[in-house]
Formats: sequence, structure tokens, C-alpha cells
Amino acid sequence: MLRRRQLPPSQALILLGIPVIGGLGAGCPGECVGAGCDDSFEASAAVLHLGGDRLTRVRGLDPRDGAFTLRGGANEGVEWALGLSGAALYVGAPQASALVSYALLPTDPTGQRRLDLSGSDTLPDDVGALLGETSTDQFGAAFARVPDPDGVADLLVGAPGLLGGSVNPDAGGIYLFEDLGDGLRGTTSASTARLRVLSELAGDRLGSVVAACGDLDGDGEAELLASAPWDSSVAAMGGRVDLALTTTLSALGDELLLAGQLERSFTLADDGARLGHALGCAEDLGGGGVSDLLLSAPFADIDGREGAGAVYLLNGETLPTVPDGASSIEVSAVADLVISGETAGDYLGWALAVGDLDGDGAAELAIGAPGAGGAQSKARGQVLVYSGEAVRAGEDRFGTLFGEAAGDQAGAALGVGDLDGDGYEDLIIGAPRANPTDSATSFAAGVVYVFTGSPGFPMEGTRSVTSSQGRITADQQFLSAGQALAVGALDAGLTDDDGEPATVGLALTVNLSSDE
Repeated sequence: MLRRRQLPPSQALILLGIPVIGGLGAGCPGECVGAGCDDSFEASAAVLHLGGDRLTRVRGLDPRDGAFTLRGGANEGVEWALGLSGAALYVGAPQASALVSYALLPTDPTGQRRLDLSGSDTLPDDVGALLGETSTDQFGAAFARVPDPDGVADLLVGAPGLLGGSVNPDAGGIYLFEDLGDGLRGTTSASTARLRVLSELAGDRLGSVVAACGDLDGDGEAELLASAPWDSSVAAMGGRVDLALTTTLSALGDELLLAGQLERSFTLADDGARLGHALGCAEDLGGGGVSDLLLSAPFADIDGREGAGAVYLLNGETLPTVPDGASSIEVSAVADLVISGETAGDYLGWALAVGDLDGDGAAELAIGAPGAGGAQSKARGQVLVYSGEAVRAGEDRFGTLFGEAAGDQAGAALGVGDLDGDGYEDLIIGAPRANPTDSATSFAAGVVYVFTGSPGFPMEGTRSVTSSQGRITADQQFLSAGQALAVGALDAGLTDDDGEPATVGLALTVNLSSDE
């Protein structure tokens, strides 16, 4: 098992990547500048940037300067989830308990659109919406496209605020919708889902993170993965991850299930670890020819180091079963690989990304540790990058990309995709708390760094994120650019600035002030 190298200790748990710094507070006279004014930034926008050299070579690209922008209001809130699927941009707005998709049209791929879910019955034709069953379900907090053998993808959506058994607040749940994984049309209620899985315990927050896995049970269909990071069934807020095999779901046969009916659940006996804060289903990451599971617990305590964090890899070919007399599997005892933090407060595993960065056919693993390099709000953050060979061999070999300045929290968000079309996947790192100018007027503007993949992509050694080839940022306080990222293939016939087909896109969120 691997044990990770880290930096100086941090003393307290903090909410990373979310603009909640204290200070002057909202309502200060005149124009509010600097720490404490983030309450004025109560809305978000999703900006789509088309792939190409502009993303990977420009050092100073404005995050708001994309091909298309979908702007919300205070009703839609912040902390959006993002996704790209062929010809659709997806946005999860949990404050409004909604998931929407915007149809990317080749006839007019540029421009801006305002999203107002208060009038969801009059949405324009190119915007579709799935609405939670109640306004407090936080429906859309997480979602994933689920491939289907019929060729039309399904859609998995989390609702961590859902009541369990009508009496357990924030028990949470997940919904599976048939044939909605490539775009939505009109307005539809979450009650139309083909399958709902509910957690039984108050405060579990099942559906905070979801993922689709490759076929693990041999029936040719994708499996479902969902986390309840606040679950306390084994340890107080130790967290739980549920794996729903399609063979199990078929055998149960009901449209409404309880999470306890699923075949496998993974837990962690560590108070406050929050297992499942990030999830991944990586194609053959550890060898064996099937998808492997990645489960993170960024608040896990490692050998007395509070909040060092850990990532657990489970080989999909040899997944363990629940021991007799137990209701779940202790993940730390069965993981094929453990990558854990060495320094308190690193929060290793806050974000995960997998992709072939060096073109050798073996996927690399990138792990965000936004708490590294400083106590509390002073954290620079860092990203550890493991070569595919190192992961498969279980070797302690990795490269480190560390944050630019104190407080940046680099690694709070990660993405992987071939943005420049050269055949090598690129690594995208979000540092949403970064101040690119050290001025109060650009406090927490955020920076997104783009590292281009290549045969010589560094897999060992330490370097700064400033060595990135692309850099996306603007001199605007509280934009929090890079708080959420999504990379995906595009097939909508869009073209870049040079008139070339855009086959991949990068979506990112920025926060908006209340008067925009």
C-alpha cells in the first residue's frame, strides 16, 4: 500500500473550493472589495470553451470568453455541477433542485442565454429540464451519463436532500432515467424516473456524488455508483459508497428501492472521513481488463495526521463481497491500492481525474489535494499525478504540481481530455481561490491551468502549476473560476475560431454578482 508525501500541517477542516471566506461581510457601504464580499456573488454561469490551441496555448484566456454562456440567477444559486454530452451542455443546479440541458446548435453556437427556472413551464425549445420532486431535494447536485447497450444513453442523477421514508431529512437518493443521457427536451418531473434508490438514514446525503461504471457483472450493462459521504452507520460521518450492479437491480425488479437492498456498500471506520467525496470508475486502471473503482475520503485521518486524506482503488475484476453478518465492506481492509496523505489538512482526494496523458495506452491518475502547503485558508494546494505503470505496479512514483500562491487551493477541481486534438489527453487543474494579481479587486478570481499531454509528460519530480501551457483567468473578484469543470466530446457540428470542427469542449463555472 502506498503512503503519500505531503507538506506542512493544517489545523482545521475547511470548506475548500467554495467562496465562504469570512471578513467584512455582505452589505458593506459602496462597492464591496476583497474578503467578505462574496455574498454578493449569489449566482453562477456555465461557460463552454471549444477545444483548440486557444485553450492550450493562451496564457491569460478570460474564463468568461467562451463560445457559449448559460447564466443563472439567485434562484438557481451557485455550486453548479457540469457535464458535456455530444450535443448538450448539462447544468445541475441543486439550490433550484433541477438539472437542465442546453442543446448545442451548429447554426448559432455562440452567445449567451439566461436560465430562469422559476418559469420552468416556459423554457425555450433548446433548454430541457428535469425538476426534483420537491424544492428541497437538491436534485441535480451530481449526475452521470450511463451508456446503454441500446445505443441511447441513460442518465443517473443524485438528490442528496431527499427525505428518506418521508421522515428522515437529507437521507438522499438517486434516480435513473432512460434515454436522457444525450439531452433533455421540455420539462419533466423526477417522479418519472425508471428507478429510484433511497437512503434510509437521516443525514446520509446519498447522491452527493454519482458515477457510471463499466460492466462488472458480465451482463453487458453499466453499473451505478453513488456516495453518501455523511453516512454514520459505521463511524460518525465516515461515509458510504453504494455499488448497484444491474443484475442485482434486475433481480429486485422494483422501481423504488432502499439502498440497503443493494449488493455492495463500502464504508470507512474513521470519524469524519467522508468516504465518497469524489468517485471514479476508470477503465482498466489497475490492470485486469475491467473497470476499477476509485473512492476518496479527503478528510480521513492517517496515522494521527488529521484530514490528510486517502484514495482507495478497488480492482473491478476481484471486487470483494460483504462479510457474513456485516452490512458493508470496510474499504481500507480490501483496497488493492491505498494512496494516503502524509500531512494533516492536505485533503488528498478532494478531486480525481483519469486519462492517458502520455499516450502509452495506460491511464494516468491525477489526485487533487487542495489543502496542501499551508494551514487553513493559506493552502496552496497540489495535484499528484501517477503514471499508469506506477498504478498497476503499486509503486510509489508520482509527479507533483503545486499551487502558485498561498490560498489558491489548486486541485479543488480536475479534468482530463484531449483539448487540442493531438491524440494526447490534457490535464486541467482548477484553483478557484487563486488571486491572479494580488489585488483586492481580483480576490478569489480563480485560475484554471491546462497542461498538454505528450510522450514526455512529467510523471516524477515537483513543479509549479505556473509551468502550464494554458492559463484561464480574469481580474475579477470572486469569479471562483475552476470551482467546477467538465470536459467532453462534442458532435454538434460546432467550429472553432479557425473554422475547424470542434470535437471536444471544456465547460467551467464562474460566479456572478447580484447586479450582473
